[in-house]
Amino acid sequence: RTINIYNRKYRATGKTKNQTFGVRKMLHRNENHKIDIGVKITLKDSKNYIDDVRLVSSSRNLSVLTVDTTYTGRILSGLLSTNVGVSFGLKRFGANKDNQEWYRNEYTPKAQFRRYNINISWYKPIDKFYYKANIGGQYSKDILYSQEKIGIGDDTTVRGFKDESTQGDKGFYIRNEIGYRGNQFLEPYIAYDYGRVFNNKVNEDKVETLQGVAIGIKAYFKGFEGNFTLAKPIDKPRYFRNNRAVAYTSVTYRF
Repeated sequence: RTINIYNRKYRATGKTKNQTFGVRKMLHRNENHKIDIGVKITLKDSKNYIDDVRLVSSSRNLSVLTVDTTYTGRILSGLLSTNVGVSFGLKRFGANKDNQEWYRNEYTPKAQFRRYNINISWYKPIDKFYYKANIGGQYSKDILYSQEKIGIGDDTTVRGFKDESTQGDKGFYIRNEIGYRGNQFLEPYIAYDYGRVFNNKVNEDKVETLQGVAIGIKAYFKGFEGNFTLAKPIDKPRYFRNNRAVAYTSVTYRF
């Protein structure tokens, strides 16, 4: 892509390679509940360039160890799924080492970090209707590289945004959806989403909030599943330009 700085155009390029190795173990399972635990190591190699000159401060190798547990079960006549995990930035496997970088200061993102994550999903049928809630959150005391931050502002977090999003070292989002499931093939729904992110050790105005509302319809036919959503932002940072409704579409086929 091209960026403009002081009336001059620069060509920005980059490439990222990720490798993940992990195992999961079932701890408990019956007809109503399931609990498992997992461990994985992700090796991330990111390189960024301006006019083919490598940017040292934004090019990095990260080794991330993640330990997490997942619970799935029936709670309050609904289906609950939760995932809680903690991630550590390691010094091994070719990762950048914070204590060996000459350009580092208190505002430089850390390769050796600690981060906590949580994801909760609850689905509750109510006669011919349903309510679905999704909560995602992340917390870290460290300044994180962009790929380790939590991002909000798309069809999977806060609906109403496309090509504009924000991210932070810590934050959360809440998705609420009410739909009608009385038809075999069509499932209309309405939604309201809220999200907030925070960045560490920067100006106080780096707390940013997104809110969006949406209407949509899901269609089912044999193995096909389609989804059309029309969403609009109702709260956004000042620098976001788009205030119009955006559309999301998806089609999947299950064998």
